[in-house]
Amino acid sequence: MPSIAIGRQPIFDHKLNTVAYELLFRDCDGQNRAKITNGDQATSEVILTAFTEIGLKNLFNNKPAFLNLTQSFLEGDIPLPNLVGLAVLEVLETIPVTDATVAAVHKLAQKGYTIALDDYVYHPHLDPFIDAAEIIKLDVLAQDHDMLAKTVKVLRGKGKKLLAEKIESHAEFKFCQSLGFDYYQGYFFCRPEVLTLKAMPANKLQILNILTKLQDPDITVSELENEISHDVSLSYRLLRYINSAHFALRQEIESISQAIMLLGWDNIRSIATLIILSRIEDKTLDLFKTGLIRARMCSLLATKIKPGAEDIYFTAGLLSIIDALMDLPMQDVMQQLSLSEELQNALVHQQGDIGHTLFNVIEYVQGNPSAIKSSDHNMGDLTETYLQAMQWADVTAMDITVAA
Repeated sequence: MPSIAIGRQPIFDHKLNTVAYELLFRDCDGQNRAKITNGDQATSEVILTAFTEIGLKNLFNNKPAFLNLTQSFLEGDIPLPNLVGLAVLEVLETIPVTDATVAAVHKLAQKGYTIALDDYVYHPHLDPFIDAAEIIKLDVLAQDHDMLAKTVKVLRGKGKKLLAEKIESHAEFKFCQSLGFDYYQGYFFCRPEVLTLKAMPANKLQILNILTKLQDPDITVSELENEISHDVSLSYRLLRYINSAHFALRQEIESISQAIMLLGWDNIRSIATLIILSRIEDKTLDLFKTGLIRARMCSLLATKIKPGAEDIYFTAGLLSIIDALMDLPMQDVMQQLSLSEELQNALVHQQGDIGHTLFNVIEYVQGNPSAIKSSDHNMGDLTETYLQAMQWADVTAMDITVAA
């Protein structure tokens, strides 16, 4: 797999506490530099790497990320994922002040984004951008002390927070402190830290992205329908599978909304997740069937110990193989999926009611009866549900394959 890299440089307050990080594109040559020939591509790679490959918690330590935006991202020519509350959007100094760009900046601010202006040198024609921005970044190397002091005075009068960037010496830092900057950034404090890792294949990234949305516990019925409908392949396979002999429905289902209405959204979410996992191309059918067996066993056991929770037990069993499917530790995968705390604890630590059931199912399927916690489930129940799950998994795996 190819390597990908991303730079992370801290931003400090006046007490030198880290309050945020700027994310920077970096080449994978170990030189801590960026040869940017395409700004859109660089921004895309930073977003892709930060928000899907490495994960927010690993990169930011729950602090905001400053992210450079090109004009294409700003105006919506290239879609921007929902990063409200996660990212501060930096409007680059190269972006022209036009009616379209000004409207785009104000629209992002209205959505809840914090807007920052990058490498700013004051000029009245930039006032439309300033009105929408909360933070102004001033390049201390691009202005002499007199000009910098005048700029700070003007912007203070507009109620803006100021960030001194590219500070490279103690003297520059002390001077900026005397002017009352709110934030500081530069090589004087530290050079960007470069994180490098192996890139995940696009096929798996797409799968993780849609799983994140489908497993969001706060997703609404209309949002679920929208996510599935926008994935043509998933929609087709879902409808084909639902209309197969497996369900033996009396009427043909012709739309996702009809499917949700008839089968229930939790059921559709489970089926969609099942189909999505079957898309992974470099894994064997046996691994997929293992997930099906675990899912069915967990669901059947839930009918005895926690009726009404069959869907979440099914999901736990199905997702218990996702670490093997993604070639990542389970904890890393969980950082990228919007799962409930209960489900995450079950998958990562086998804790809680769901986790205990999942633990017993995994040990039984793997042939380790001595490890089973008999206080949770008796051997007779496990044997019965295993036999039913094996038969169901064989039929389901075949139906899913046919629906492809």
